[in-house]
Amino acid sequence: MSTDTIVYPVLFITLGFIFWVLATEMRRRRRLKMLIDLRLRLLERLESAADIAALLQSEGGARLLQDPIEEPSGGGFRDQVIRTAQNGIVLLLIGAGLLVLAWLNAFEARSALIAFAVMAAFVGAGFALSAALAWRLGGRSGLLAHAPLQGDGAAGARDR
Repeated sequence: MSTDTIVYPVLFITLGFIFWVLATEMRRRRRLKMLIDLRLRLLERLESAADIAALLQSEGGARLLQDPIEEPSGGGFRDQVIRTAQNGIVLLLIGAGLLVLAWLNAFEARSALIAFAVMAAFVGAGFALSAALAWRLGGRSGLLAHAPLQGDGAAGARDR
């Protein structure tokens, strides 16, 4: 196995990871800036200390003014399990695709393709098994019964 067969995929994965981290950080900063601007405009409209106290005593006002770092960024339990299952399926398919490429002998680096395919497939299987176990345990413990899907307007309206 030549060093080129290892260097290029590792370089591609590293650059992809760096891009993902930068994109996530830019999205988080943009969201935080918009939230701070919203809060500043809201506080500018309040005219007295009694208005601020009334806002803080209401559930919506307290939630609006809570620390943005405390907000869960990963969504609810159901969203996290679904995201884990999606990651597992994608990695399993990447592994299957690499195995097909190795089987077709599309590249000269057949052993490197098989190695990356096996690694991707096992990591994907781990994600998929983790999601299945979390879903099953979440159903038994009642976490799925009380967790509406994020962005589900009908479920949010029923809870009010």
